[in-house]
Amino acid sequence: MRFEELKPAASAGKELRAIDFLTVNQGVAGGSNGLLLTTADGGQTWQTLTPNPGLGTINKLVMTSATTIWAATEYGIQHSTNGGQSWQQRAGGTFTDVQFVTSLIGYATAGNGSIIKTTNGGISWFNSFVAQFGAPPLRGVSFSAPDSGMVVGDDQRMLTTTNGGSTWVQKGSQGSGSQRDVLDVLRLRSGSYFVVGTAGIGVPSFGITGFRAVQARPDGTVLETLEAHPRNTFPTNGLAQWQGRVVGVGNGNVIRQHAEFGKEGSPWVQVHGPDGASFQRSYLAADFADANTFYAVSKDGVITRFHY
Repeated sequence: MRFEELKPAASAGKELRAIDFLTVNQGVAGGSNGLLLTTADGGQTWQTLTPNPGLGTINKLVMTSATTIWAATEYGIQHSTNGGQSWQQRAGGTFTDVQFVTSLIGYATAGNGSIIKTTNGGISWFNSFVAQFGAPPLRGVSFSAPDSGMVVGDDQRMLTTTNGGSTWVQKGSQGSGSQRDVLDVLRLRSGSYFVVGTAGIGVPSFGITGFRAVQARPDGTVLETLEAHPRNTFPTNGLAQWQGRVVGVGNGNVIRQHAEFGKEGSPWVQVHGPDGASFQRSYLAADFADANTFYAVSKDGVITRFHY
């Protein structure tokens, strides 16, 4: 796998936490203190928009058109209709992830452990799940259909719904203080999902050592788990997929499906650089631009472009 490190001057030494590509050329990246970068040439050059401290830390970015961007931030769900030049808050609070399942239906996870939903394209949001005081943060949301999805979070939290968030079923801890956190989820279809998190995570019925692919019945009964190499215990922070291709990125960690080089019965392998060394950067998020290219953003402001 080839890769190039892109180093926008504006993000040098600053934390990038989110990246999203609308097309092979057009994308956006964001991070601490409202830092926002855009590209129209596949990452060759990046335009720095005036940092907007009012956004706080940008945890997730979603482009729904060439000019429309959604952001889950430290200070709310934010909406831009002019490519990030200005923003309007649509929901208050600290949010960690947002996903639009259709043009009208979307879900977002909050730092206080709650979940909100929109049915009118993000113009207004309402509570779908209200957490008890002191609940650990939720970190990721993924829906495979408008009514069927999962959210994950700290202390092994996993909640699922099959009725559009009218009710949620708790699959993991309810705040045990385990310090084992599930950081992201990718739901491909009912009963098939990927979860990633801190090394040594344990979730009821199965454990996770940084990365795990799960096949399960709709009721959550686990049928099969496919773990990355058992010795891969590096924390994995984010997932990305393109039509069945899945990658995970984390602390010195890039994982992909590669059955030819898989070990100990697993098709998942840790990607290394051309010299055989592991990646040293701490990647926080990733996104595919097309079937052959994905990008990852790091804690030190570097954007890495990977080619299959």
